[in-house]
Amino acid sequence: PNDLALFTNFIFFLSLSYYKKYKKIRFLLLSLIALFILLGTKSGSGGVAFILGGFLFLSIIFPKYRFYWGCLFMIFLLSVFGLIMAQRGESLFYRLFLWRDSLKAIKLHPVRGWGLGSFQYVFPYFRKPDIFMILKTHQVEFIHPENYFIHLLFQGGIIYLSSFLIANFLLLTKLFSNRDGQIYGVLISLFLFQNLFSETFASFLPFICYVLVIAMGLVRITPFLKPMIVEMKFPFLLMSVFCFIIVSLIISIVGVRLFVADIYLNRAIYNSQSINFAQAEKFYKKSISWNYFSPLAHYLLANLYLEKGNQEDLYRALQYYTDVENMAGDYLQVYFFKWIVLYRLGDDAFADRYFQKAFRNDPYIFYWIHKLFLFNDS
Repeated sequence: PNDLALFTNFIFFLSLSYYKKYKKIRFLLLSLIALFILLGTKSGSGGVAFILGGFLFLSIIFPKYRFYWGCLFMIFLLSVFGLIMAQRGESLFYRLFLWRDSLKAIKLHPVRGWGLGSFQYVFPYFRKPDIFMILKTHQVEFIHPENYFIHLLFQGGIIYLSSFLIANFLLLTKLFSNRDGQIYGVLISLFLFQNLFSETFASFLPFICYVLVIAMGLVRITPFLKPMIVEMKFPFLLMSVFCFIIVSLIISIVGVRLFVADIYLNRAIYNSQSINFAQAEKFYKKSISWNYFSPLAHYLLANLYLEKGNQEDLYRALQYYTDVENMAGDYLQVYFFKWIVLYRLGDDAFADRYFQKAFRNDPYIFYWIHKLFLFNDS
């Protein structure tokens, strides 16, 4: 949803700028379609980025009131965050805990960072167990900290982050100072702002979209290239629309399956919490049939079989835990629960092997043992 929200913001503001310039209805219709799709994503970070883009766009149209637009945006933003904090939204607090634990790791290597691609391997040693308590479902993998700037700091330290910020600051200064480049400054600004709350740049297509906007902006403000694009105004937009439609169709096909799978998964979780295991098992299997490559559905179904506890169910639990292991790799409670299953099945050698794996991959293993009351006082 967050990736699609980035694309829709891109199309919305670019089409709106063309409508403002050429007064052609097709650009306005394209903007409205993009807005409708943006609402359908229900992306919080995309919505906040859209609001920022709206205020920046208004500041371009009415430059005399830029200060007031900025003040209104800050008031609106603080109101939104205040509302989320008052409602104790799971998504926001999850991110706050994620950022808190990420900053602990950053403090050890603030200048040079931990290296490219290091987050998913280093972070498990710094996370606190309370991050799982705030989640209603069990997350089995942390690939990035849901904040592109913290991720840059984590990987490359202050030098890496500073280089990125300085380059974008100089670029935005140049774009906003040129009438033809202002709309691209708006797009880059909302892209960067959205990545404060959801790391869409971790995906390939959103980052390519960001690079494309930079290229389009630089072409617009570079004097010796400007005459070459006088006849290319519509092809640029046409290319953007074409990419948008193709990506939307692909995401829609996959998205429908994910949406249906998520509905079944939520119903399964509800029935599982209601101790209605038969219904829960049925809905977990339906969720897996719609989205087989969801580690969460396999993981929770395995937990259900483990809780039922007879020998046949233990073998089923082992199968689904193995599926999660194959999908998510070395991670969290999977090894821990496989240890329990193997121990109950009487395979002590393999059980001990998985306990050792669990201990190596999750330094909070004894916390989980304590919370699950697996051992008596002895």
